[in-house]
Amino acid sequence: MASSLSETFWSQLACATTYGFAVIENSKLRYLSRPIPSAFQAYTRFNDGACDPQGRFVAGTLYNKAHDVPGQLYIYDPLRGSCELLEPGPFTDSNGLGWTDDGTTMLFTDSFTNKIYAYDYDDGKVSAKRVFVDALSQGLPDGTYPDGLCIDKEGGVWSARWGGSKIIRYTREGKMDLEVCFPTALNITACTFGGPNNDQLYVTSAHCGACGGDATRQVDYPDSGNLFAVDLSGAFTGGEWRFEFAG
Repeated sequence: MASSLSETFWSQLACATTYGFAVIENSKLRYLSRPIPSAFQAYTRFNDGACDPQGRFVAGTLYNKAHDVPGQLYIYDPLRGSCELLEPGPFTDSNGLGWTDDGTTMLFTDSFTNKIYAYDYDDGKVSAKRVFVDALSQGLPDGTYPDGLCIDKEGGVWSARWGGSKIIRYTREGKMDLEVCFPTALNITACTFGGPNNDQLYVTSAHCGACGGDATRQVDYPDSGNLFAVDLSGAFTGGEWRFEFAG
């Protein structure tokens, strides 16, 4: 299962998969690295990921409470052919990643703590971890969680809310700026800018029954699982926050 994708310099696709980092060739996976320890492989997998400005692939794994397996962040460097543990965590559900400030700040979403963290980022290393967003302290309801994110040209961070029927834009300082609501879709999962002028926000969602959810709620949220496009022309355009894989 591919959980996140990135274009390569050669117009192919690299991905984070269940067990590690891979490229897709002729509709098949060719693994580059499987860094999850063998004792953990049955109990966790990779989830969201993205490439940094130098084309290194950063992706995170999922926490498994029953087997005490932490969520962690790994980084694969295709130029060196090496994979390292970037951040040992422990995290819960590793999600939305991106870079701001010309690649010197990395943002990372730890979904079930309802936090987005910021790190200083230099040559594939992180330091100075700090809380960028604490959603519960901002009054967002427990039981809804930050999921994927994207970043606009002004440095604003757009964070999808699983279970929350919305996307929230945060300023560069982590303050809530505006909300885009989806009243007929419950689980908003990710977003990205696109279109001819890079001012359309494309938004994914998940069925109400996904990930053990209550499928009967689909009656109230019939568009859960659909793809949306939000016209932001004249208001916002996308920034550089995800980059090509250097392999």
